[in-house]
Parts: sequence; C-alpha cells; structure tokens
Amino acid sequence: MLIRRILFYVAISLLLGGCASTKLVNEWQVEGESFGPYRHVLVVGIGEEAGSRRTFEDVFSSKLRAAGTQASPSYAMLPSIGAADEQTLLNSVEEANADAVLMTRLVRMDNKTEYIPPQVRTMPGPGFYGYYSAGWTYYEPARVSNYTIAVVETNLWDARTKELVWSGTTETFQPGELRKEVEGYSDLMIEALLKRKLLAK
Repeated sequence: MLIRRILFYVAISLLLGGCASTKLVNEWQVEGESFGPYRHVLVVGIGEEAGSRRTFEDVFSSKLRAAGTQASPSYAMLPSIGAADEQTLLNSVEEANADAVLMTRLVRMDNKTEYIPPQVRTMPGPGFYGYYSAGWTYYEPARVSNYTIAVVETNLWDARTKELVWSGTTETFQPGELRKEVEGYSDLMIEALLKRKLLAK
C-alpha cells in the first residue's frame, strides 16, 4: 500500500511538472495593412530589476538571431533603472538601426488555489498479480493545491510608423528559473511571429 501511494504521488508530480510551461492564450495582429517581415528587432524588457531585464533581452535577442532575424538588446542604450523618455527610446531604435521594436512586460502574478476532492484510486501492477491487485483500491484524501500563473504581454511595434503590429498574451504555470523560462517563452513568441510572417528568416 505504501509503495502504491508513493508511485501515485510521483505520477502526480511528473504530471504537474509537465504542465510547468508557457502557453499563448491570446493573440492579435493588425488588419488591412502590410507590415514585415522585419529584419532587425530592438528587444525591450520592461521592468525595474536590471539583472532580469538583461537576461530576458539577451536570451530573446539570441533566439531571434538563431531564427534568422537580427536583434539587439535595449539595455546598452536605455537606462537600467526607471523609464526612459520618448526621445531616448526613439534614439535607441535609430542607434540599433531597427525596423521593429518588441516590448515585453509582466502583467501580473496570479496566485491560485485548487481543491482536489477525495478519490478512490486503483493502480494495477505488472503480470497476473498486478491484475489481481488492481481489484484492491485505496482512499485518496482531499488535497488543496496552491500554484502561481505569470501573465506576460509581448507587443511588436513598427519602428517607422510607431504602430502596434502584433500582440500576444501568455500564461506560465509555476514559473521557475528565469533563463529557462525565457528560453521557452522566446521560442513560443518567435514561432508565433514567424507564422504571421512578421520576422525575416
């Protein structure tokens, strides 16, 4: 019985670990006008924590370049702390020779609680004894699961017209180590932008 219970919790842990990923939950693109594909993107992470911003911009820029689009992190041209004025931002776009600006910000962190009702579980093992033992069940008590969802928004702007071209909102279940999360996030965003033919390969 103890072994079954341990195996059950291991299976649940693996299931939850598999859900620890980023999903694109909302996507919008401007209609009626032709934009892109963009060849050089200025990557801007909006946030007060300078180290996290640098990590985000470096990883995202690297992923863009690997996908065939030139990219520059903005932290070399914009101040590390606080918001830059409009002219400084415009100067950064010109200095980078970018034709598009990609801006990302954390919208909110949602702390959620899920009630899992009590259940009766059956876990068959291998062989004929496993079939026999599957007839025996055990009671799984009710549990309360606490988890966090990070809601992040990414916008792509045309540098020449300053018009919003594309916007995507994501949810990340139980965000973990920053660099790992940014790598997965960047791959997801770049894939979406490539599908929309907004990035040059």
